[in-house]
Amino acid sequence: MCTKRLLTLSVSLILGGCAGVPKPQLQAYATTFDEVKASATLVYGDAAPALAQARGTSATSLEFPLTLGPGSFDREGCGRLIASDVDLRTRCQALLAIKGYNQALLDISSGKSQEKTKSLISNAMKSAQTVLDLVPASVAVGLPVAAIGAAFGPIQIILGEALKAQDRETLLAILLKGKPQVKTAIEALRKDVNGLYKLQRAYAVQQLVRISNGMNSQLQLIVRRVEGAAPPTDPLAIGLYGALSEKFERVFSTPEPSVRSEYRIKNLRFNSQAPAAHVGPLGPAPVLDAAAIQLMDSQLGNAAEYVTSFKEVGTRYGASVQALAGFDALLTSWDQSFEALVTASQQVFATGGGTEQALQSLAVLKDQARAIRDILDNK
Repeated sequence: MCTKRLLTLSVSLILGGCAGVPKPQLQAYATTFDEVKASATLVYGDAAPALAQARGTSATSLEFPLTLGPGSFDREGCGRLIASDVDLRTRCQALLAIKGYNQALLDISSGKSQEKTKSLISNAMKSAQTVLDLVPASVAVGLPVAAIGAAFGPIQIILGEALKAQDRETLLAILLKGKPQVKTAIEALRKDVNGLYKLQRAYAVQQLVRISNGMNSQLQLIVRRVEGAAPPTDPLAIGLYGALSEKFERVFSTPEPSVRSEYRIKNLRFNSQAPAAHVGPLGPAPVLDAAAIQLMDSQLGNAAEYVTSFKEVGTRYGASVQALAGFDALLTSWDQSFEALVTASQQVFATGGGTEQALQSLAVLKDQARAIRDILDNK
């Protein structure tokens, strides 16, 4: 969202500079913004389950039934997950509004008809209104949706003024007023990254706690069986128990998920050192036989599945964080290159300068966007 506004500002300032429009840089920025928007869509879609959990709804409600599509009519093509979540749909609408705003500025620079330009502005204004309509309905868990709405109120006013312009110069002058709002939007988008990180972490923690509880429930069954029995006596059972202990160490060979020391098989203590030496209220402690150890092996297998799930959650969370970091870097690089473009556009005698640098920056940004796609595609 903020990114689009940033592009809008860059285009506006370029168009308003004394040197005219450095069109190669301007087109590079338009392309860069498309990359930023595509990356934002991926990052927001990845956050949809975490948002659902944060507000106490089931993440599966965002996915089922697939054949019916999103819960809200997706006129703007935000995508199934994003269109189903009011917080994320707000961001999609904001990105669309800024894209229309930016495209209008590009059309001015290329000399297209004023009527076509105003049509683009009208569509951008409709998207801005949708943002304002969505913000009050949004529950905005941990994300600065209100800040986004605050930025789009003034932008909508600017777009409305632009529709009344009678000439291209007045139209451009009006659009130039968007600079402060673009900067506000940039800041809101950057804060989104922080909010999304916290939500993704909380989502992963909840999953890991649930998995750990399931794993411990299986280990507790093993502990109770060992501590309620006498040690095995026949060679088969003794061998099986030794193999079970070795398997346990293999399953829990990594630091996480961590296992309480008293749950480790090598640390368990039988009721007695010999069956006849322990007699409880119900008679002698049962000897741990081969059948009981095989059952324990099955329970350890269940625990191992929990361990696998634990590691998978950690891997997916790592991918989400890596994508967020890439998105944050993409926004930072784009912001910096925008400032460079603004500076170049204000060079009176350098209307074509900086083209190669702009293209190089665009290539870097494309690589950053591609990396985000690859990370989430392989998640």
